[in-house]
Amino acid sequence: MKKTVTTNVGLDKRYKTRDNTYSVRLRVTHNRVPKYYQINLNHTALTLTEEEFEKIMGTGKKNPKEKNIFIQLCNIESRAKECIDRLRVFTFYLFDRLYLENRGATDNVYTGFENYAAELKSNEQISTAQNYITTKNSLLKFSKNPNLSYIVSSHFMRKTFGRRVWENNHRSEESLIKLSEVFGHSNIAITRRYLGIRQEEIADVYLQL
Repeated sequence: MKKTVTTNVGLDKRYKTRDNTYSVRLRVTHNRVPKYYQINLNHTALTLTEEEFEKIMGTGKKNPKEKNIFIQLCNIESRAKECIDRLRVFTFYLFDRLYLENRGATDNVYTGFENYAAELKSNEQISTAQNYITTKNSLLKFSKNPNLSYIVSSHFMRKTFGRRVWENNHRSEESLIKLSEVFGHSNIAITRRYLGIRQEEIADVYLQL
């Protein structure tokens, strides 16, 4: 049920940086299971000391920079709550797709990959995070555009990219497994249909009759 989902913006005190700051993260908790989402401002991970965070989030007077950060953090949590409200049934998978898609509107595609990979790493999903980094590098090599926007990355571009990755990896099953994770497919059979591979296989059977 949605009432079991809570959100909070705070310092991730599990990890402390060398300059004695902590990453500021959005924490979403469902049935007592938390998941952390990195917060980037101006394409840079936001880190603050405990004193800085308390001043920004407190009721005291703020300078213009602190006020700007406060407003952005409130907007981020508000957007997360809106995404939760839009879901009839909450799962982290559905929330991730909705929240990260909305959040990436002002970033380019590569930033989206990097941000999500960082969040996966923060939740100790190291292998999956590396898959996203590998995919980002492949896309950069394919597109040759360092500022590829989400507008350019249309449905057609997504399918074309998938086919290119599959063919460049010798049409391997391993590449399909990685692509299915990137596309959010539940199994590689769906990815085969999505990329038109299954249709080609069926056509080949008819040609051989």
